[in-house]
Amino acid sequence: MTKREYATKHGITVAQLQREQMAYLQCEGYDDAGNEYDTLDAWLARKPIRETRDPYDGGRGAGQYGRED
Repeated sequence: MTKREYATKHGITVAQLQREQMAYLQCEGYDDAGNEYDTLDAWLARKPIRETRDPYDGGRGAGQYGRED
C-alpha cells in the first residue's frame, strides 16, 4: 500500500499523514493523556483530547489569567 492509499484510507492528506507519523514516533505512541497506542492505525483512529475548563484557574494553560475575582 502506498502512502497516498494509506492516507486516503484514513481520510487525511499525505502531508497530514507525515505529520501524524512524526508525532507518533516522537511521542513513542503515547498521547497527552497518557494513553498508549501500539500501532499507527490506532494512533490515527484515536479521539481528540477534550480540554475542559478548570473553574479555579481558567483552564488548561491559562494560569491565573483566566480567573475573575
